[in-house]
Amino acid sequence: MFFVRRAIWLLRLYTNVLLVGVMVVAVDVDMQARAAGRDISSYDRVAYLQTLQRRLRGEITADLMTPLDATMMGYRGVLQARLALLGGAPTQQAALMPEPRAPLPLLPQPQVQPLDVAEEAPSKPCVRRNNVLNC
Repeated sequence: MFFVRRAIWLLRLYTNVLLVGVMVVAVDVDMQARAAGRDISSYDRVAYLQTLQRRLRGEITADLMTPLDATMMGYRGVLQARLALLGGAPTQQAALMPEPRAPLPLLPQPQVQPLDVAEEAPSKPCVRRNNVLNC
């Protein structure tokens, strides 16, 4: 019964998150369409996606603040706070891949010399206790 209640609770949670996300995107499309002088039914979907990609890359700094912009600013703030807590530098450069370097030369493998049987210490029997093997 516990798992059923937990599954229903998760279903409700994810449904609410999905609905809020759809509403945020719908309000964002509507605000962008009105800024372009159109209504939401005649606004081109491809034009919105291109504008959205340029906004998220930071190429467009519009004075129009939409709920999607506020959400992304909040997400970036949480990401910077998490990086600060984990000891990383809270910069925009944190997610970039490092610069490629020249490969390191292969190191020679050390030679393993076999032990003489006479040099070995007297071995004691291995004892197994639960999941621990003690030799």
